[in-house]
Amino acid sequence: MNAAIALPRWRDLVSPHTGIIRAIDRFTKPYTEFDLPVLWQAELANFQLRKQQDDLRYGVGRGMTDEQAILGAVGEAVERYCGGIVDERQIIVSSYEELSDAYGGESLQAVHPPTFFSFSDKQYSNPNFPFPAFDPATQTSWMAAVSLASNQQVLVPAFLVYLDSDSDLPGDYILPVTSNGMASGPTLEFAAYSGLCELIERDAFIITWLNRLPAPRIYFTHRPGIETEIARHYARFGIELVAFDFTTDIKVPVVMAMLIDRSGKSPAVATGLGCHLDGPTAFRKAIFEVCQARFGDRERMLTGAGANLHQYSDVQNLDDHSAFFYNTARLGELDFLFDHEQCVKVEDLPTYKSSAEVEKLQSLVARLHSVGAEPYLVEITTPDIASLGFRVVRTLASELVPIYFGYGQEPLGTRRLFEVPARLGYGGLRSESDLNPCPHPMA
Repeated sequence: MNAAIALPRWRDLVSPHTGIIRAIDRFTKPYTEFDLPVLWQAELANFQLRKQQDDLRYGVGRGMTDEQAILGAVGEAVERYCGGIVDERQIIVSSYEELSDAYGGESLQAVHPPTFFSFSDKQYSNPNFPFPAFDPATQTSWMAAVSLASNQQVLVPAFLVYLDSDSDLPGDYILPVTSNGMASGPTLEFAAYSGLCELIERDAFIITWLNRLPAPRIYFTHRPGIETEIARHYARFGIELVAFDFTTDIKVPVVMAMLIDRSGKSPAVATGLGCHLDGPTAFRKAIFEVCQARFGDRERMLTGAGANLHQYSDVQNLDDHSAFFYNTARLGELDFLFDHEQCVKVEDLPTYKSSAEVEKLQSLVARLHSVGAEPYLVEITTPDIASLGFRVVRTLASELVPIYFGYGQEPLGTRRLFEVPARLGYGGLRSESDLNPCPHPMA
């Protein structure tokens, strides 16, 4: 986030009595963790006046400075806030079949919900599967979005935009609710770029993980820099920092970083992702995210998290995914990432020099469009947040493979999951039986 724009106003959000953000605190790291990135946490007030999920109550930010980390934490908290307040004036209730007469008599094209997230016929046929197949005749909540490729308005399901609602419409419960693609920033372009990067990195991660693709390992410790300092620090405790290039046919650099501890004294695996048009920036983002993830994983492991996760089917929610990999017995699940000789040096990652937010966003849109993915934008900034200089958006992209949480909830109806490995030169078309049965390690 651009500190020069946003920093002067974030304090107006924070008060233990009247603030949207109840408190903001700096995390103190133990000596085993590297000092950087700095980590701050923002706690949202209970603005909905009801019990909230923990992952929706807190925003965590990281950065090279306190200022950067605070802005990240506040930005994430603001996303949770705006994502929890449904603007009923924007909602259209209709079935997919009836939408030709909706929206004040004007005809707006509605995007078919399964293009964003779809399960397979086999999953839907399971009587215990928690989500019904999409029915075009079912009443659903819709709202307007802007196609970033054509600049035209379309209708998208509101449940893909907001994090919470009181809807009683059956069509609003056909998919799990996630924060995927939600972002904030000082401008719409900044926020939209960040949101699309998250969609792209998760698409790449799930495709690589479920297909067990031999992603090139990134070597970097031959170069000076903060990433090498982090690697050397953890090496003193027997913990290895590794990184892999997960870039797909979209041609936007995606990096996964892992901190691996084979001693059993701390989480065996912590994972972070980074995506940016500039490869070295994506690399640093992944390194910083894995440092943040390991700090949280270490704290949760001390409370006993993961102790009762013995088999794949025990993984049922977001936190279970990372906790399943606290045990060193899971390290064998990573063999496909190491049992090959593909590699790249960090300086060989593609670079992108422009800092203009409009140009960066246009480049992402063009690259998504080139693989048949259509990106969409919905601004959900509430007036009180807008007055402080923040913009909050939800980005969506058709055809991309979404992240999922819970064993058995893999997006197996998404074609890209099976087609991209062949496009990348990893053999022919895949099937469900070819996929990795192990839940992914991201939380």
